[in-house]
Amino acid sequence: MALALMLLTGCSSATEEALPAAAPSDSFPAAPSVTPVASAKDPLEESCRKLAGPESKAPLSQAVYFVRIQEGTYGFNAPPESARTVAMQIRSIAATAPEGLNVQLEEFILSLGTAISAAESPDAASGFDMFAWQSTIADIQATCGL
Repeated sequence: MALALMLLTGCSSATEEALPAAAPSDSFPAAPSVTPVASAKDPLEESCRKLAGPESKAPLSQAVYFVRIQEGTYGFNAPPESARTVAMQIRSIAATAPEGLNVQLEEFILSLGTAISAAESPDAASGFDMFAWQSTIADIQATCGL
């Protein structure tokens, strides 16, 4: 009706008074902000708790058990498949571990991978360094206070 009145009278003020107020510009939802989200890091205590876990299920204990070191030689206490499973668990812990511990865990995963290769093939055994293995474990234990 206001439009008809405006066309007949040519009066624009009638249109402004007769038309309902326009919806405020903020009635449309704002576009979501595109802020990069850094992956959440666990506190050191949480990462260490995941590593130490319940005694029989602790990924660190299981990995340590995989390699048997005795009188300057080493052997393996478990099949490589179980060590691979433990390596995947440790890798997932490393992904959310705080700076420093995540580097130690990545080194440990590499060393565990070398141990797995050595368990599968005697030819790969020369690549496994049992002293580096022990040192990496000691570093992780010191960081976590184990």
